[in-house]
Amino acid sequence: MKIVDNFLLEDYFKELQNLVYSNTFPWFYQKQTTTFEDDNNFMFTHTLVENQKINSNYFTKFEPIKYFIRQQSNFTKFLRIKANLYSNQGKKIKHRKHYDWTDANNKPDKDVKICILNFTSCNGGTVIKNKEVISKENQMIFFSNTEEHYGITQDDVDSRILLNIVYR
Repeated sequence: MKIVDNFLLEDYFKELQNLVYSNTFPWFYQKQTTTFEDDNNFMFTHTLVENQKINSNYFTKFEPIKYFIRQQSNFTKFLRIKANLYSNQGKKIKHRKHYDWTDANNKPDKDVKICILNFTSCNGGTVIKNKEVISKENQMIFFSNTEEHYGITQDDVDSRILLNIVYR
């Protein structure tokens, strides 16, 4: 795992942050927080790329992130880019452990990498191999797809927004 503070240039980060917090950015309700198994939790998402296909008119705003990723990690292509929004539910909720990119048997692809860009500073976070990383805005967390992880919702701010990127 590698953590990079101030990952994006400040102006570019603020542009993206303002976009995802705006009242014009579309969010879609998901009745669970993992795709393989229902965890009895919910979140809102906006999928920009799914299975290497652009799925959103907003993709061009986020595409330059690949240049910043290349400065920290080998990067060939986006497999998925998904923005996640977690609402404050009055308590911190631990979501189910999972891998982001798996086969039909829920086995992780070892050639895939994950990074999470936090848009929110709050007391929620991401746990990767039992290490909790508290959400800090403009912080990118890099880790292998073979590392099981999960999110924790916040109870100190209205919403926690992050960008989950799966790439080769």
